Amino acid sequence: MILVACRDDPQTANAEPPRRPVTKPRAQPAPAKPAVARAKRVCSITDADAANDPFGTELTAADIVRSGGRITSRKAVKNAHTPKQTDTLVTVQQGGNRWVFYRTPEKDLLSSATLVTFTTPYGQALRSRVGASYRRQGSGCDSLLISDDMQMNRVVASMSSGQVRKVRIEPYLD
Repeated sequence: MILVACRDDPQTANAEPPRRPVTKPRAQPAPAKPAVARAKRVCSITDADAANDPFGTELTAADIVRSGGRITSRKAVKNAHTPKQTDTLVTVQQGGNRWVFYRTPEKDLLSSATLVTFTTPYGQALRSRVGASYRRQGSGCDSLLISDDMQMNRVVASMSSGQVRKVRIEPYLD
């Protein structure tokens, strides 16, 4: 009986297996072409006054705290030039602005600053200096890199419609 069950049935031996209907792939719409983005224009200018002293006066952490800032961190760092001297990195927040000072026993040195609000007198002075550099180089830039003659101190400004929106200050520190 087992042999009889395995034997080919003459009626099904010549029949083709049932076919599945073939579905044609749907036409995919062409991917939308991305809008042509306008290339961001970065301009560089040498302006020693703006790069060396972007606020017009030298600022300290105490100046920023007096005008509404608050110290958010202090970090001890070893002084590279004076053995056995430990200095401090002091971070101050003021609104959306962030300041980092390298504090020695003698003075505070600005290590870096990022400003997005310009309501204080020194913020307005910075905006005025950066704006003057922007107009002097001919405008039309999305970003402006201002450096001194030696390319040591840098002020990087993001511009929008000729207005200063954000400024990053990177003074040279040894």
